[in-house]
Amino acid sequence: MQYNDFTDPQAENLDSQNEITEWLNSPEGSMHNMRRGETTQGVVIRLDADEALIDIGGKSEAVLPVREMFDTGLGSKESLKVGDTVFVNIIRPDFGDGRIIVSIRKAQAEYTWLEMQTHFENNDILEGKIIDANRGGAIVMVKGIRGFIPLSHINSIHIKPNSKADEVVAALQQLLNKTVKVKILEVNHNQRRIILSEKDAVQNAINAFLTSIQPGDTLQGTVVRFAAFGVFINLGLLDGLVHISEIGWSRVTDPSEIVSIGQKVSVRVKTIDPESKRISLSLKDASQDPWETVEEKVSVGEIYEGKVIFLASFGAFVRLTDGIEGLIHISEIYPPVQDVHMALKLQDTVTVKILSLDKENRRIGLSMKQVLAPDVAVPAESSSAEDIEPSGAASSQTDAAQETAPITDTAETAQADAEPTNLESSMILQAAVAESSVNLH
Repeated sequence: MQYNDFTDPQAENLDSQNEITEWLNSPEGSMHNMRRGETTQGVVIRLDADEALIDIGGKSEAVLPVREMFDTGLGSKESLKVGDTVFVNIIRPDFGDGRIIVSIRKAQAEYTWLEMQTHFENNDILEGKIIDANRGGAIVMVKGIRGFIPLSHINSIHIKPNSKADEVVAALQQLLNKTVKVKILEVNHNQRRIILSEKDAVQNAINAFLTSIQPGDTLQGTVVRFAAFGVFINLGLLDGLVHISEIGWSRVTDPSEIVSIGQKVSVRVKTIDPESKRISLSLKDASQDPWETVEEKVSVGEIYEGKVIFLASFGAFVRLTDGIEGLIHISEIYPPVQDVHMALKLQDTVTVKILSLDKENRRIGLSMKQVLAPDVAVPAESSSAEDIEPSGAASSQTDAAQETAPITDTAETAQADAEPTNLESSMILQAAVAESSVNLH
């Protein structure tokens, strides 16, 4: 028997249409017409141990059982007070006996369905928790309502094509209790059905993220993997690439020597490609340029230890400290050699003396000879820094630089694992200029 099959005895006794209309407009008739599932507003007028009485405007108060309240928070027994205004859903209307039963839980659920419709129309991104899974996808609880993510719209895990049903379920079971972001694809209040997409939510979030940042911004990320050409940094929604030339101020051949997997780092955004969803980053630009404080780290005339990082026909580049490199011209290598490779190899540790320091052009002239055989070397006090440093040879330096320009072009177009840094390219050019314009040996 349906609820609308019940009739009120008082209504049956009315013998005229006018009386029926008058009765329907009365509080008693109004409450009689309220059907199961309707939501209305009421005021708490009494609180008992196992129920509350709610005045919803009828002749009789509605009963709100404890089981129809929330366990905690708003709408719980502990939160309700006499005089509070609440929304309730009719779960048993007045069938003439004056007894009405209402529910805060169901009223909230009805309100949530209306919210879901609004979220759907606005393309909003919501959060939900995966509570179950089957071979077709995952079941997600969103604001107290169960929704479904089809397998093709799950982003948190990759399911291989042609996987067996039990393999799919086993893979999805790994996602239980995971909180995910979702977008509503379909909402049907009458059928109590919501279809969701995690993939669409992630893409929307990525697009919003890409439009919120610009080149020059500093972001926080986590090192997630290495490649021969650089290191990938997870920025939360997607990974960005730090090219090997942007890892440090010094030349880097192995990224794992500078950063480690799981390390939190600051990176500077260099370029953004919204179409391909790619971001290029720089670790170097997010840190202080070591040349800004070079004079606090090294001084002309002082002796330091360094590591050989690059060999050329005219000399060897040595890293004195992170980001600070200098050139030992072949004429300053000791014992004297005709071929730099006969005296030094990469990663050799050498002791050198600083002959010159040009902060503006980022150049440092070094000498092994003045450390190992000072009597053989030309005394520093009898010669200017330009006489000793290969950077300052003769007035024909500009013409010679143009003639030797291909050296720099070649270096700049080489692959990342073979090209010198900007500092090295500058020093190579400088040394080549000096070698072509003056014989220091």
